[in-house]
Amino acid sequence: MNTNRLQGFAAEARVELIRAVRAKLDAAMEPDSAARVDDPGAFARLQEEIRGNGGGEQGRARTAERHAYRWFNRIVALRYMDANGFTSPHVVSGDDADNPNALPEVLSAAKRGEFDEDVFGSGVGAKTKVVPTIVALLDGSKPSNDPQGDAYGLLLRAYCDYWHRFLPFMFDEAGAADGILMPADLLASDSILRKAVTAMTVADCVGDEDRGNVEIIGWLYQFYIADRKDEVMAGFKKSKKAGAAEIPAATQLFTPDWIVRYLVQNTVGRLWTQSHPESQLWRNWEYYIAPQDGEAAEETLHIDSPEELTVCDPACGSGHMLTYAFDLLYDIYDEGGYSANEIPGLILKHNLYGMEIDERAANLAAFALTMKARGRYRRFFRKGRQVQPNIQRITPEHFTEAEVEELNELYDVTFDADTWNTYQHADVYGSLIQPDIELATLSDNVTHAETSMLFDEHLIQRGDQVLTQTAYLARKYAAVVANPPYMGSSNMGADLKKYVTDHYKDGKSDLFAAFILRNLQLIRPNALLGMITMQSWMFEKSFEELRARIIRNMSITSLMQLGIKAFESIGNDVVQTCAFVVCNRQSLDSAVFIKLDGYKDSLLKKKAFLEGKKRVITHPYLFDCIPGKPLTAYVADERILSLWNHSKSIEDYGDFTGSQNITANNDCFVRFHWEINSSDIAPKKWVPYAKGGDFRRYFGNIVNVVNWTPQARRYYEENPTSNLLGERYWYKEGITYSAVTSRGTGFRYLPEGCVFDKGGASITVEKNLFELLSLLNSKLAEYFFHILNPSINLQVRDIKNLPIMIPSDSNLRNLSIDQVEIAKKDWNDLEISLDYTGVQWINLFKDEVMSSAVARYLMSQEEKYDKALRNMRSIDDIYYREYGLSVPVSLTYEDRDIPVRRLSSLIVVKEIISYAVGCLFGRYSLDKPGLILASQGETLDDYHAQVPNPSFEPDADNVIPVTDDEWFEDDIAARFRDFLAVACGEKHLSENIAYIEQVLGKPLRKYFATDFYDDHVRMYKNRPIYWMYSSRTDNKGAFKALVYLHRYTPATTNTVLKYLREFSSKLTAQSEALLASSKVAETRKGEKLRASVKECNDYERDILYPLATRNLPIDLDDGVLVNYLRMGHALRIIKPIEAKRKTVQSWTWPTHSLES
Repeated sequence: MNTNRLQGFAAEARVELIRAVRAKLDAAMEPDSAARVDDPGAFARLQEEIRGNGGGEQGRARTAERHAYRWFNRIVALRYMDANGFTSPHVVSGDDADNPNALPEVLSAAKRGEFDEDVFGSGVGAKTKVVPTIVALLDGSKPSNDPQGDAYGLLLRAYCDYWHRFLPFMFDEAGAADGILMPADLLASDSILRKAVTAMTVADCVGDEDRGNVEIIGWLYQFYIADRKDEVMAGFKKSKKAGAAEIPAATQLFTPDWIVRYLVQNTVGRLWTQSHPESQLWRNWEYYIAPQDGEAAEETLHIDSPEELTVCDPACGSGHMLTYAFDLLYDIYDEGGYSANEIPGLILKHNLYGMEIDERAANLAAFALTMKARGRYRRFFRKGRQVQPNIQRITPEHFTEAEVEELNELYDVTFDADTWNTYQHADVYGSLIQPDIELATLSDNVTHAETSMLFDEHLIQRGDQVLTQTAYLARKYAAVVANPPYMGSSNMGADLKKYVTDHYKDGKSDLFAAFILRNLQLIRPNALLGMITMQSWMFEKSFEELRARIIRNMSITSLMQLGIKAFESIGNDVVQTCAFVVCNRQSLDSAVFIKLDGYKDSLLKKKAFLEGKKRVITHPYLFDCIPGKPLTAYVADERILSLWNHSKSIEDYGDFTGSQNITANNDCFVRFHWEINSSDIAPKKWVPYAKGGDFRRYFGNIVNVVNWTPQARRYYEENPTSNLLGERYWYKEGITYSAVTSRGTGFRYLPEGCVFDKGGASITVEKNLFELLSLLNSKLAEYFFHILNPSINLQVRDIKNLPIMIPSDSNLRNLSIDQVEIAKKDWNDLEISLDYTGVQWINLFKDEVMSSAVARYLMSQEEKYDKALRNMRSIDDIYYREYGLSVPVSLTYEDRDIPVRRLSSLIVVKEIISYAVGCLFGRYSLDKPGLILASQGETLDDYHAQVPNPSFEPDADNVIPVTDDEWFEDDIAARFRDFLAVACGEKHLSENIAYIEQVLGKPLRKYFATDFYDDHVRMYKNRPIYWMYSSRTDNKGAFKALVYLHRYTPATTNTVLKYLREFSSKLTAQSEALLASSKVAETRKGEKLRASVKECNDYERDILYPLATRNLPIDLDDGVLVNYLRMGHALRIIKPIEAKRKTVQSWTWPTHSLES
């Protein structure tokens, strides 16, 4: 199945259908619309729905979106039935069902005068006019601008009416608003109808076994709502919370088929095989895990007949769990000798139950199950044969006091308003609702008073709806299988958050955990629960009581730790999952744990499972020795678990800082160190700030500074959402690390003079600092941390719970110090390091070509890498011996483990170029290591005070043109050549330039014009220190010039303006000369230059000149984000900066606000 094709179709369909349905809706709402006259009943329903959705524009938008999806459902459903041969003639497909260009077969038949008797034969009233109207349209006797389209519209409505008898959840009855809102132009070559035929091929719809592949329905649903999901997720990042409108899109996730099979086979299948040991069906279940030897079968729920195998999915989505359960149950019935004609109906009637709050998903689930039944029994839709699936949409219902009194009289009860309003917020709480015993009892035996005809019919329907929902939520099932919603408490709306906290205290941190508790309530004693959830409940502290409850009161039969990438449709590393099966009874039976999180691809996880890899049989009670009892400890044997009983913790070695600095406004108080005056990096102004950062071991990542003035510290101390780091931790040597990283956690030496925040939490120790640092970076600690917390977010408690044993080996400290020094040298070779001194080795090869020097440098870098690797191995050997363990044969090291970068000639050449540009502007000098001009207001006089007789003079006016041709003698390409001649000698200048261009893969001038600025912005993390004025906001401007931020003055833009005018003048002269030529090629070049002249003139008139007249001042303390945006469109746009413009406009703290 081509899911990429389905994804493209569904996303496009959503946009087009919303537009098309909205157009029909707006047309219908016009004062004299045909809809008001032709179908007043449907129009009245449409008006009512718009009002119910909020009225006005909001009501229209929500109504259009709902009906667009309903039409998507219908088209998908009809296409699926066409492809499987369930319709005759085909309704949306041609006679050749895979030909998207063919007319729908029903239209071709109508053109031949053929009409299905079942669809049109029993028409009464208005329906009797349909066939004559279609005929008149097609033979031309009825005028129309689109006779075939109008005729097909009537045909499609008739077939929707027909299928309403069998699929009422998918097709509304005649007279509903859907008829008015049918999309137009369905026969157009690029219509959704045609695209559905292309995307949903017959092969994909039929499946390998020719019984229908309803999995395609689930994929289409997930892809259809993907854009809406992105909108909701983006809202979460802006602190918006999830309510009824957001929950469905935010929480829908289509479960991979192999995981569905694992869950169903080990719940439904296990119950059957343990009750019927003679059954051989399990031999065909690839994902079935047989009970362990000695496991008591009699302790599992006994199932006598297939009808007793009730299966529930309380958040069923599009029904994937239930559709596979249908297949497995079919085999069980078949093995039991049941008639093939009866089995589909029996399964739908007795076995499968699904609940869902999203109307769209519930409809698709019901459709998928019905298609399963029809695929097994071709006469399923015959009268008396069909059974409607037990899919219940949980809908909100609210009753007034007067209505409560009527309901009590109707049902002969005395319930209070709270009881009848149990489902008032059902669109938010869904299956988490626990109906009380009185309501449950009534739902088991619904009877109306004899005078029920005196009551409002709509009230009776609503009352019955409450009782129907209660019947689903109050009963106990033999098995529950689910992929519940995932949503952290921080994203929950206030109502949902309070409800979960009040009713599911041990699962309040995430919606999936609340569903674990709810699902345990839905199963009978000794029944089975199978779920896939986030894996965080296995180890995080917030789920400790949930774990304890399951270990204490339940029996885990199997658990797969899946980690990242279990869902092929999710590309990031945030969703880390596990799948498990739990029996609702206490037991000392062991569980089968399967460790698949090391496989970074869903297919590799599946393959490893099928090959029986990474399986451990143990019992969770053995984990009691580890604080928090993490279930991830299954990977450890009893010898390793015993280490926690006789080891120390990190708090035995010093003061682990549970406190970190929190500014509560990093935009205001935190900068990259290169954004500000280097002279202001001092204890009472800007202080180096450990904030975590990318994965790196032993040293590095200190690129930020924090405002540490008395005023700022007072704010951190007094502001309720801030926190001032305790003074005893200021500027102290220690160990820092990144709290969140998808690549594991690297621990680094924290030098004196720094402070730290929660992203770069730190450890201040009294003794053994370097030994502890080496332990934390060891493979052994990595193994322990994976037991304690395998997520991307290492917690303080995890480090506190690390079992620590410091060896007496005197070499350990030396090895650790050596690693720090190697890592420090490697980090300081980066231009963004606080202690960067320049490319010092560049002066050492004046007598040789650059290619040889770069090769020697790369070789020396590899030697450092090899030494760091040897140190790492030696450290690991020492620690494994100290802990009494053998070094694993499979122990391997990745490049990321080693604190030395593996470089290429391209990286080195670009670093040389970047350093050279710094020398061009006076930030660096060939004659003195480190920063020279790096504070606002400094001039060339300050440069010469530090470098009296420079071998290379920096640019005088702080403006360096960047052009694609030699328009200036001192443009960046020319100046770079001058620099290279001084730095590396005149002798090999041509060879060195050729080498650089060969490595870059393009001429040097082209690199500066098209690539350098992008590389610079990337290196400086979207906060560049060299700014590019450009006549276009992309990288294709005719005029470009670089300036150095720290040498910027209010007059700088005027200087740039002079260069622009000079450039425009030269372009004009050259253009006119070329245009006067008789040669076609020169004339074309002249026309191109003339366009460039216009571009430059427009830039001067509209942007640069107005900016120059403002003499715009900047304050470096405001940061690059503010200062860059203040320059408007005079500079190249940097998308991550521009994206924040609206936010920055609201800031009041900058010295110079955005609009000043």
